[in-house]
Amino acid sequence: MRRLPRGVRGLIHSYDDLAMEVANARKLVAAGVCSIVFESVVGHTAKPLSQSLSIPIIGIGCGEGICGRKIAACADLLGCCPWIVPPFATPDLDVASATRTAVARYVSPDRETD
Repeated sequence: MRRLPRGVRGLIHSYDDLAMEVANARKLVAAGVCSIVFESVVGHTAKPLSQSLSIPIIGIGCGEGICGRKIAACADLLGCCPWIVPPFATPDLDVASATRTAVARYVSPDRETD
């Protein structure tokens, strides 16, 4: 079994595994799917998979230029859960801190009530 380059993670560990996933993806296409979403599939595996298919591939955390399109989870983009940020996400806001501050103000005994 020929192993994939170091740094490749996930369920695809060898070129045999990759060939099996390409075959599975082609079966999905033959069954009529209109697109496939890859999540955290590294470039060594995402690129051959996406190049071998005739349908659009959408990537979540697959790297630049690997898939036809990419998406980001809103919670990752807004920084809602800073304790579980995926390695491929770059939060543009810190909603978690703003939420903590607002809740602390709300439950404060010094808060004026109507």
